[in-house]
Amino acid sequence: MTSTLPPTAPPSGNAPRADATAQTRETASLFKHCVSTMAEMLEGSRMEILETTESELALTNDAIREETNNIYAELNALRTMSEEQDTLRQQLVREMAELREELRVIGEEQEMLRVHGPTEIKMDLGNLGMVEVLTTTPGDKRVRMHPLDGTIHANITM
Repeated sequence: MTSTLPPTAPPSGNAPRADATAQTRETASLFKHCVSTMAEMLEGSRMEILETTESELALTNDAIREETNNIYAELNALRTMSEEQDTLRQQLVREMAELREELRVIGEEQEMLRVHGPTEIKMDLGNLGMVEVLTTTPGDKRVRMHPLDGTIHANITM
């Protein structure tokens, strides 16, 4: 590159020194130009890096948002399933309580039937002369017994 500095008039008597000064000025100018070019390149690279980083951050943010939405959807599904299971559990508890009550009632009924139900009665009768069966109404029969000598001997076992 060429120097953008104005040409200087050669000094009188100090030509090598003037050449050195001109050369130093030209070197300084080249150095400034290189530094400014590098600064522009660095600024461009920095901007490119910032833009790339911003786009990557936006993509990452979108991915995180999508994963968060998926997690919330799964949590809502689990809550719904938990509520359904809780409802079913409560229904099962109610049905079990009803069954327990029915079993208790059946047990009481069976106990009543055992205590008050038909019982087997055995009778041993002795000294009978005659037995009559009388029908008073349909389904109602009565028995009349007549002893041989005036007394009936009976043993009743339940």
